[in-house]
Amino acid sequence: MSRPAHVNLDFPTLNTILKARLLWDVNPELCEKFLETLPFTTIYSHTTASGQGMYAPTRVVGSVPAKHMLLTEMPHGTITLSTDNYKTLGFFYGPITEPLPGFPPIAEVVDEDKPKMAGVGREVWLSNTVTHEPVVVTVTAA
Repeated sequence: MSRPAHVNLDFPTLNTILKARLLWDVNPELCEKFLETLPFTTIYSHTTASGQGMYAPTRVVGSVPAKHMLLTEMPHGTITLSTDNYKTLGFFYGPITEPLPGFPPIAEVVDEDKPKMAGVGREVWLSNTVTHEPVVVTVTAA
């Protein structure tokens, strides 16, 4: 399998694509496991009490060695992948107040797409709390 440098998160109903750089230098085995499942489509939900974070269920399961970070210490734009407990694709676009033990980072939104993150987060928040219309994302290798 080739090692692409990036993945795209395509939010078709929001007319937004976020490009993220894979963190091969941090969690290479986890990046590999993640790529084996692409492309996939899922639905994001938003945290309701702990800050600017979202999570979506994935089909990625199974433990591999991975470095973890506290959620409160992750740079804005970090994408995480939990394979053994929550089985979710996390996306942290702003401050997080809950110091959970951490999740393994696998990608970071590229600088030129970071200004779009707050709009995606707002729409996912509204989806959870007001409209109840799902926000679908398709993840592909870029």
